[in-house]
Amino acid sequence: MFKKFYRTLSQDIWQYSETEGKKIKTLFIRIYKIIALTIRGFRENNCYLKASALTFYTVFSVVPVAALAFAIAKGFGLEDKLRLELMDILKNQQQVLDKILTFSENLLSRTAGGLIAGIGVILLLWTIIKLFSNIENAFNEIWRVKQGRIFLRKVTDYLSMFFICPILLVVSASFTAFLSSDMRVNNYLPKYIIILFPTIFSHLAIWILLTFVYRIMPYSKMKLTSAIIPAIIVGTIFNIIQFTYFDLQLFITKYNGIYGTFAALPLFLLWVQANWIIVLAGAQLSFYIDTIELHEFDYSIKNISFRQRKILALMTMKAIVDNFKVKDTAMNAKELSTKLQLPYNLTGEILNSLVSAKIISPVSTNSNTSQGYQPSKCITTISVRYVISKLELLNYKETLNFPYAQSEKFDSLLKKLEALQENSELNLLIKDI
Repeated sequence: MFKKFYRTLSQDIWQYSETEGKKIKTLFIRIYKIIALTIRGFRENNCYLKASALTFYTVFSVVPVAALAFAIAKGFGLEDKLRLELMDILKNQQQVLDKILTFSENLLSRTAGGLIAGIGVILLLWTIIKLFSNIENAFNEIWRVKQGRIFLRKVTDYLSMFFICPILLVVSASFTAFLSSDMRVNNYLPKYIIILFPTIFSHLAIWILLTFVYRIMPYSKMKLTSAIIPAIIVGTIFNIIQFTYFDLQLFITKYNGIYGTFAALPLFLLWVQANWIIVLAGAQLSFYIDTIELHEFDYSIKNISFRQRKILALMTMKAIVDNFKVKDTAMNAKELSTKLQLPYNLTGEILNSLVSAKIISPVSTNSNTSQGYQPSKCITTISVRYVISKLELLNYKETLNFPYAQSEKFDSLLKKLEALQENSELNLLIKDI
């Protein structure tokens, strides 16, 4: 019973075609696949390690970030409101917040006028750009993006994000305070709605902020829903952590005996790392929500035999050769995956093998967004046996000599068998199949 259940979850469900079943069943299977892939991706991408690295960068940059945020808020006359909002978010980290606010005020006061101020502002902006750059790198690795933003694009995107984030927090807090205190609003709305307003807008502000982060940070196109869903889930978990942290803090008070007055520091580090863990988990979830169609069979790919891979390689070559015969634009990996109804990852593996074996060559396409593939030699010379022999010799050296007496006998046997296959009437040209 258990073995059957395990086989269903680990194998059968990954070979289920979404076009075959009912919508409700398909939806639940898709949700299961997304969750399973997210968990695996979180582990394979070393997100715990990334969270630790981002915790270090965050702590290192927290004072410059706070200083610039207050400078922006002060320009709009919202400095006090931002302070109150930060006190609400970090209400369980009051000691740390007091230190951050003091240091940020000192930093701002020291960068007020003159050449030294100009250098200080440049260093301030550089620290923030470096922090956001490290965050982008983590997101790009999760999204499998090889090329990040150019420096000028980083400056414009990061600073625009940095202007919007504190303003969003302040506007949310101000709107909540207005709805809670204005008598005209209180007269028209039920009391329970007035009571729930602070909670609702606290959640809404975090959801919007995280949606913005998940949508902008990876240097890749995505559907808006792929950012909204993880933002709601992660934002809700973030608020739960905030609400339950006070109880956890009582449990962790034993650290006071070890660290003394420095007890706030390890607690703050744990809090920052916990938040980065759930944020990166949300980024991983966002990736698989957006690309689930390309990863549905990921778990079953590793079980494919070499014989099956040869069949798939021949299928892929047939599609590429047929496309080349009509002199159409070279097909890319996604187009081949759709045409052959193969998982995107598996199609990519097959294409990489064919490229490494020098059977096909990558070429640029008109769209310049992805590379296409075409035969690397005349299609009148590419036969079934040619493709298979090239794949069999991939990553191996024919000149390798074995010090065994019987190896020559089996080598001769294999060569005769290969010669029979080469001369067989079944060894058709790919273009003629």
